[in-house]
Amino acid sequence: MTNAQRVWLAIASLMLLSTSCYNEDNKIPITCNDGIQNQDETGVDCGGVCDPCPPSCFNGVLDFVDGWQEVGVDCGGPCEEEGFFCCENERWDVNPFDPTLSESWVDCKLDGLAPGDPSSNSECPICDNCSNGLPDPEETFGGVQAIDCDDDPLTPCPNCSELCDDGLLNGLEFPCGIDCGGACPTPCQFEEQCNNGIQDVYPDDPGRSELGIDCGGCACDACELLCFDGILNGTEVAIDCGGDFCVPCNDPTLCGDGIQNGYETGIDCYDLDDNLSACDPCQTLCEDSFFNGEETDTDCGGPVCGPCSDNLGNNVLPYMLYNVDGVLYESQFTSVTATRTPSVDNVIPDQLSFTGGVSHSVSVTLADSDLNPGNFNPGMYLVNNTDLSGLLEVQFIDNDGIIYTAANDPVGIDVNITSIQYTAPVAMQPGGTIEGTFSGRLFDGIGGGYKDITGGEFRAVFGN
Repeated sequence: MTNAQRVWLAIASLMLLSTSCYNEDNKIPITCNDGIQNQDETGVDCGGVCDPCPPSCFNGVLDFVDGWQEVGVDCGGPCEEEGFFCCENERWDVNPFDPTLSESWVDCKLDGLAPGDPSSNSECPICDNCSNGLPDPEETFGGVQAIDCDDDPLTPCPNCSELCDDGLLNGLEFPCGIDCGGACPTPCQFEEQCNNGIQDVYPDDPGRSELGIDCGGCACDACELLCFDGILNGTEVAIDCGGDFCVPCNDPTLCGDGIQNGYETGIDCYDLDDNLSACDPCQTLCEDSFFNGEETDTDCGGPVCGPCSDNLGNNVLPYMLYNVDGVLYESQFTSVTATRTPSVDNVIPDQLSFTGGVSHSVSVTLADSDLNPGNFNPGMYLVNNTDLSGLLEVQFIDNDGIIYTAANDPVGIDVNITSIQYTAPVAMQPGGTIEGTFSGRLFDGIGGGYKDITGGEFRAVFGN
């Protein structure tokens, strides 16, 4: 036999083996003796198509056969010898084989049932009113019938929000769903009705009906939770006040919460004289060291207070004006520092850092990078992550706390220094005044969003 014939014989043998061994007809069938839980078995080689599994306290099945009769799943009866007592397992145990053994609710039974009624022979203790799964008359939340809870801190029943993770249909959850809706933070499947700006009423499903605009019922948040969101909703008569749940609109507490609510015409102030609000006039807030009223920054800006660039003690305040997506901001800098920092090659760049803004924190760092330290040169500085002829880091924090910066965006910020008055450094601390304009785009490196800045101008005064 030649070598070529031997090769062809080996190939033919392999082909024969592959068609004879690896064939569907040659597979070992699944059986009830393979030591694997498969098919529809409820245990290894038992249950389903196989013989019934032997009863145990660990199989997740309510075993109720001669000689082994559990009260609940893996508890009671013979399982008590293993320490598994149904009245202590924090489950609602129901026995369809002998309903008289069933619990009326979690680990307890109802009182006063006639002999033979379900749960009348249960060994569990009598349910108290706050743990019986029933809507007792005194259990109400926001005027709505509840189950095993209420909104009165003086009663023994818990607040309904404390029942939102117990896996039971109670609290204000009925009939929406378990652990959702009502006083629970997780809405049920009807969440779209809770954000449509109208009071939804369902005559055929009163438990789902709202008590106010986008609140109440089993699907939406409780109405009192809407008294702090800055939106006119619930049963409010003005933003976050009045109605059935919120404080009256002339409550003085509204005048110090840092929010424009109630009938206020500015943050924590009111300029009319009809007594609808207890707040002071807005013009009285221009010297209280708080960002409030109609100010654009602390005690300055807006239609009432002086502009943030007003004179103060013969010194012009440092400031920044700019638009962010069409909203004008006027920020007084709260910190301006200037430093000269030696580097390893003995080049001493100058650096200015501005920080300002209360409701919209803004920080700016500007540094020259020429080899002749001691000044900033007037002119354009294209600032982004590729051009380092000048370095400007701009950070803006919006009302949601999202940080936007020019350093992560290839568009960056264009800065035009228009005026410089510079004094010699004293002990590495230069002084002077620098003015300029800027525009460009700020970028949120985490979320991917951006803010466009237009019409920006700044004036920084620093001393040595």
